[in-house]
Amino acid sequence: MAMAYMSHVNKALETVTKVQTYIMAGTEHTTDVALDVVEHEKDSESGTMKVDKLREIMLDYNRMDRDIQQFLEAVDFVKEKIANEDCSNYEDLLDTKLKELQRNNKDETLKQHEKYVEFNQKILQELNGDVADPVMPGPSTLTEDDDIEMTQQDINTKCPYTLKEMVQPVSNIHCKHTYDKKGIEEYIKHKKNRAKCPVAGCANPNPVRISDLADNTALRRYIDRKNRKAGAKHT
Repeated sequence: MAMAYMSHVNKALETVTKVQTYIMAGTEHTTDVALDVVEHEKDSESGTMKVDKLREIMLDYNRMDRDIQQFLEAVDFVKEKIANEDCSNYEDLLDTKLKELQRNNKDETLKQHEKYVEFNQKILQELNGDVADPVMPGPSTLTEDDDIEMTQQDINTKCPYTLKEMVQPVSNIHCKHTYDKKGIEEYIKHKKNRAKCPVAGCANPNPVRISDLADNTALRRYIDRKNRKAGAKHT
């Protein structure tokens, strides 16, 4: 009975492996298309809408990948049970384990999928001339009275993790990359000891910890100044 059941499972796994290949190809194609859109329609509303649609497609691929990974984990669980126990309700066991793994699924966590993060980082790099996150002056070298000349062309004020405008920028004391405090703290909470610097290509091997983050007062002042200027233009 067990051998017959596992034969069906193994055939299903062969199909799953093929689907994983299609998903991988799909994510790569979607990224390539998005980069083409950014290159040729960077400043247009149409280009922004297209990239947003492609971002949704990436989330769909990530959702499929998550579902497959959970199915594979459930199958491994059942295989282990078969090897160590004499049970006959294999299908119920698989179904129960799969539901257990799916219980905490949330669409919001799909945005933390490595392929989705990589997709957004590449888009950001293309928008900023292949610079994902310029290294800001180290927070330990600044004082409150420093008057650092910064220009819009030199400074990226978007968090490399959330891809949103930073509100409270903090810098990693190891690699000097800068993030929004709230966003990076959520990332650390989710990834724990696997929370590597989210900037693409960062050579820092250390996981990011709360204790590694220092307020980047220079960038904070620059953001405040930029926001005041933007507000003045609309008054």
